[in-house]
Amino acid sequence: MKTLSYLSMIMGLFLFGIEYTYLFDDLLGYLITTLGVLLIFFGIFINKKIRDFLVNIVINFL
Repeated sequence: MKTLSYLSMIMGLFLFGIEYTYLFDDLLGYLITTLGVLLIFFGIFINKKIRDFLVNIVINFL
């Protein structure tokens, strides 16, 4: 599961890189950005260690 988590986060960042390199302005840009965000969120929430780290950061700043 850790490998799937890291791969989904890497693919999400890769999609962000493609989007901001070529700056698609139509539906394709929207879909690429949305898919990138969903992959990053999936990678964060599937990995317990990263999820707990981010929750602790949020709790400490509130």
